[in-house]
Amino acid sequence: LYDLLIRDIRPHVSSLTYILYSREAERPLRFAPVVRSKQMDALQVRNQILLMEDALTRLDGADRSTWDIFHQWTTERHPGLGGFHQRDLDLFSRTWQGLDEVEQAYFASFAGFLAREYQLAKTGRAGSDRWKGQASLWLDTRAEKADRFSILSFLRIIEDRSAESDPLIRFQFTPETPSLANFRVGDITILYPHQDDGQSTQDQLWKCTIVELGRDEIVIRLRAPQVHRSRFQQDTLWHLESDFLDSAFHQLTRSLFTFAAAPKEKRDLLLGRIPPGLPAAVQPISLADSLTDEQQQVIVQLLSSKDYFLLWGPPGTGKTSVVLHHLVGWLYRNTSENLLLLAYTNRAVDEICSAIEALGPAYADNYVRIGSRYSTAEPYRERLLSTGTASCISREEVRNLIGRYRIFVGTVSSLHGQTELLRMKRFDRVIIDEASQLLEPMLLGLLVQFPHVTLIGDHKQLPAVVTQERTSRAITAPPLADLEITDAGTSLFERLILRSRDCGWSHAYGMLSRQGRMHEELMVFPNDQFYEGKLQLIGSFQQVKLSDPTIGHPLHEYLANRRIAFLAVDRDQDEPITKTNMAEARLIVDLFQYYRMLYQAAGRTWTEETLGVI
Repeated sequence: LYDLLIRDIRPHVSSLTYILYSREAERPLRFAPVVRSKQMDALQVRNQILLMEDALTRLDGADRSTWDIFHQWTTERHPGLGGFHQRDLDLFSRTWQGLDEVEQAYFASFAGFLAREYQLAKTGRAGSDRWKGQASLWLDTRAEKADRFSILSFLRIIEDRSAESDPLIRFQFTPETPSLANFRVGDITILYPHQDDGQSTQDQLWKCTIVELGRDEIVIRLRAPQVHRSRFQQDTLWHLESDFLDSAFHQLTRSLFTFAAAPKEKRDLLLGRIPPGLPAAVQPISLADSLTDEQQQVIVQLLSSKDYFLLWGPPGTGKTSVVLHHLVGWLYRNTSENLLLLAYTNRAVDEICSAIEALGPAYADNYVRIGSRYSTAEPYRERLLSTGTASCISREEVRNLIGRYRIFVGTVSSLHGQTELLRMKRFDRVIIDEASQLLEPMLLGLLVQFPHVTLIGDHKQLPAVVTQERTSRAITAPPLADLEITDAGTSLFERLILRSRDCGWSHAYGMLSRQGRMHEELMVFPNDQFYEGKLQLIGSFQQVKLSDPTIGHPLHEYLANRRIAFLAVDRDQDEPITKTNMAEARLIVDLFQYYRMLYQAAGRTWTEETLGVI
């Protein structure tokens, strides 16, 4: 296979192939002559894999003819298999055949959806403004990437530690580096050297992760230490682009299959074919006086629920900082339950850690954070599971360490990458924040493993991230439409909320309606358009007026007396980047100055946190 690669890249180079057996003292390097027939066999296997992956992208829950690929995955169709091949094929065949028609339509719909997402991430879509993954390396020019903020280019190495056990490289931005780029700490990226002809695929690529990102510098961590450090000294300029891990898609596929293999009652419950159990009687509980009546009522409703509970929390209603905070505290003090707290983003997980530590020192020392130190905020890195297990020398020590804690916190993705935790510890309850940003396959395989599930989110805010257009992700199988399953890009949270409301399962969900973030005038629009007029204020706040007649500027007076202002701005026609607007940027700077003057005239304090720009 290496011979085929070499011939493809350097067709005129004649090569001899050897295999290095590094553990052998005698004759470690052995000649491995090319066998053309075996190369053809390998290419045939490769072609069959590609055909199979293409067949998966064509799966349609409404078209049973596309399900033939699943009917072929049986040991009867592939006689002579043994070992884990036979074991896995038997497991899939039993699972698939154990699903009824509705479940098979669901499985086929989402298997096809995931296969198409994976294909688009690999190959991209030329001419599309959407994220293309690694395919953007060859689909877009460097200028197009800069216009889409998807490249950090012309970086110069100022510190090379690529050969160390923690292989880090620090880069400095140059005048040619784009001033705007959509990258964050923790992002998976690709690093490659600059080529004068603009080509990015004619040299070696390094996969890495961003671990520090400042105004003028960036630090990346390579996947593995580098032996040939001279490679990073030869090239003076480097480029960094977005990437993804194949494992993220494999996790989704495994999760979908785990759901399909779960007990029938669990499947029916999460598909919405049966309601969650009726609530149990709960003894009067003591909660903090600082909670509103509504927040107390929601916590009591959640604690009395069976199977699952859906908490709809619009912005500013305190779903994480208040409800989750007091819920975890009550469960820890009054039960012996083991709790797993998850969220979609690391930022949200850090907020959960903050809510736990706000309960007091005893709680700060009794929870574990799952994930990477590079994607964890500094105050919570000592709580990482990897930090605690670093000194363990046996599986038994790890098991004992895990057994000492009752609260575990992490992203859904990090748990998918460490599913052994669920085999080493039994959790009584899983609580997932930001659930409205999570696709169904990302959750289903996890949720079937817990006695009780709480999903917290707001389907009127950020949706799940999907690459496909709506027409491609639409689900048209009639029996699935009856269950509110019509769009593979809809979150499980939103579907179950709609299903519960339509079926009258009021015991399965609750809504927080009292918010303390927006002024009443700002609340009018989202309240009317998204929250059915149910939002209310918690108390009275932000009532101070800023108007001061001594300033005398028309815009000052306008801004001082209005909570909402829409200002039309024309774009500079000669602007080189289509996604920037310098005229608007200049107006924002002016607004900043105006507001600061208004604050000073009113005798109010101005700090770096007074005004925010989005």
